[in-house]
Amino acid sequence: MELSRNKSYVHTPGNEPFIGLTMYELLKVRVEKHPDREMHVFVDDNERITFAEYRRKIIDLAAGFLNIGFSKGDCIAVLGGNHMEWPLIIGAAQSLGVIVVCLQIGNTLKTLKEILLKTSCKALFITRSPETLYSDVCTMIAELNTSTVNNLHSIDIPNLKMVIAAGANNQSGTISFECISVRGCEEKVCEAARKVTIDDVSFMAMTSGTTGIPKLAAYSFFQMINGSEMLPTIFDNQVNILACAGNTAYAPSFLFGHVGPLVLGSTSVYPSPMYSFEKFVQAVQIERCTSFMLMINGIIDLAYSPINEKYDLSSLKAGFCGGSLIPAAVVTHLKKTLGICALIDYGHTEVNSVCCLRVDDKPDTYTTVGKPFPHVEVQIVNESGITLEVGKTGEIWVRSPFAFKGYYDDVKKTNEVVTKDGWFQTGDLGKLNSEGYLTVVGRIQDIIIKNGQNIHPSVVEIVLSSHPSVKKAKVVGIPDYRVGEDVCACVVVHGCETVNEEDIHKYCVEKVQKSYIPTYVLMFDSFPLGISRKVDQRKLQKMAIARIDIPAAPYADD
Repeated sequence: MELSRNKSYVHTPGNEPFIGLTMYELLKVRVEKHPDREMHVFVDDNERITFAEYRRKIIDLAAGFLNIGFSKGDCIAVLGGNHMEWPLIIGAAQSLGVIVVCLQIGNTLKTLKEILLKTSCKALFITRSPETLYSDVCTMIAELNTSTVNNLHSIDIPNLKMVIAAGANNQSGTISFECISVRGCEEKVCEAARKVTIDDVSFMAMTSGTTGIPKLAAYSFFQMINGSEMLPTIFDNQVNILACAGNTAYAPSFLFGHVGPLVLGSTSVYPSPMYSFEKFVQAVQIERCTSFMLMINGIIDLAYSPINEKYDLSSLKAGFCGGSLIPAAVVTHLKKTLGICALIDYGHTEVNSVCCLRVDDKPDTYTTVGKPFPHVEVQIVNESGITLEVGKTGEIWVRSPFAFKGYYDDVKKTNEVVTKDGWFQTGDLGKLNSEGYLTVVGRIQDIIIKNGQNIHPSVVEIVLSSHPSVKKAKVVGIPDYRVGEDVCACVVVHGCETVNEEDIHKYCVEKVQKSYIPTYVLMFDSFPLGISRKVDQRKLQKMAIARIDIPAAPYADD
């Protein structure tokens, strides 16, 4: 690692050469090395698959894709819970150069429709659960339940030609996932796979947008594969069994859960279709998982939940927290009570989820997010983009060969966050010490980070302000030890209105995605103003916190 003389710039050189293979090519290499090692295990469904079995299945599925009209550059959107069909669909699509667009459960149907339109998706795939997915999709695509198979004509989403569904969601108008595969066509698939290059887009991940419409970060095969290659240095090249508790649609889960096995030969274990902490610890005990990926609420449960006493978690050695910083007291508690090293990481969807990681076990580094990954550069700059001295606070900029190609079909938005020299402007405030450790101290813009998801207050404020009884609306973050921050709506109503907190909450349920729905709604006569006569956001937040009975963190006295 190189830290420039008294400058807040650090670069970690890489020792390993880059991998110049596509997913399909890398899978072939992995099968030659470990054909009978398990690649994916879905505990709740009692389904597991080895590398060799996985390759056979995705070749047959890819052949079926070719038969129903897929070709390189097409897009397929995937929506649903964690089931075996997820990695199979991904593997088959990427073999042919079909771009996977990961949709997140919890987004409004309006948002999902906008993404399908933006990406000109040829197909939408829905997993076997939740079993309400089919009815939700019928609400979004009115023509589906009256369409014939593979002959969808949607007025609102004209490029969408088919909906593929698994299990109970395979209903009228959908193509059965179980019936697509075609055997005996490996050469046909290989011929199509040879046309795919390492620089082709393989995957698109949703990332938050200030307008309420998520942007789509596009990644090439090179970026996804080499962004995972640094993991062997974390786990000392041992066979790793990773418990993936998060939904596969999220970029970190995709990177570690799907790409990780191909690069490292690891096994990904999915405890349940949707997150359940008890299912997670059950899976750890049954499968003897060595590592994990959890959101902050799961980390807190792992550290303090009495459920842990019922299970043998001794196989766990280390784990990641996606999207949120882990309090130092929790890191210490996990190490002291369970012998688990909580790997504090930092990143954004745009920089391939993780760009810095604390892997050493020195207590004086627990409040940092560690050092940059190999090949990654980090600098701290002022408002003019000038590199600051070591120890000074400024905006964190990251440059990485694994960073995204850009926002799909949105050059303007890409140029707003990526400089002409390739630096991604994170919008986070931080500082570097003389050893190259990065500490994150805040955000430039007002943002609420709830369980790893970025929530822009303006999105909820626009919805609140559209309510006929609301005169003014502001949204602030409320500290919450389980999810980091929670959403609080502060509302001033017109004088003669009798609207209450419950009315406001119900109004939001129908208009914003699940994570944006305010947990708290507080009514105010007026908002505090600053010198400029604008709402004093910080003072309003303090007033809101004073009115809420916030549960105490179990680690407050550690």
